[in-house]
Amino acid sequence: MTSDELIHEWHMRVYGMQTAHYDAATHLERLNLSFGIPVIILSTIVGTTIFATVAKTGSIRTQIIVGLFSVAAAVLASLQTFLRYSERAEKHRVAGTKYASLKAELEMISVVRPATDQQMKEFLDAFRVKWTTVREESPTVPRRIFAKTTARLKSEKE
Repeated sequence: MTSDELIHEWHMRVYGMQTAHYDAATHLERLNLSFGIPVIILSTIVGTTIFATVAKTGSIRTQIIVGLFSVAAAVLASLQTFLRYSERAEKHRVAGTKYASLKAELEMISVVRPATDQQMKEFLDAFRVKWTTVREESPTVPRRIFAKTTARLKSEKE
């Protein structure tokens, strides 16, 4: 395999990981919203209903419904906190940015070629170390998201 072929192969793999991390971040942000919005709505309903119930004694049915909304809001808020979607999304966004930086290095070396084979080997060795570091520091992309991203990139390539 020539250095050009290796750089091209690495470029495709790094781009794939960059995209997968950005896709994972987007997915986690959506999950965060899908928990956060109902928490806000349910908490608002519970709060306003409690004021209305205090103002005039409500029926047992109203009290049960308010109680269920209150429990649902607490459960959703707890799950949102426990699952840490926002924090996880940010970690994937940071990883995607690091992979974007690696991709830019590969694009640059494709244009500005080292003068000697030894310099190219030194670049490739240093790049491999950086790539390993980024890979070790990055969260794992969920298998389902990685598969969707890979399929999408493959269809875009064709």
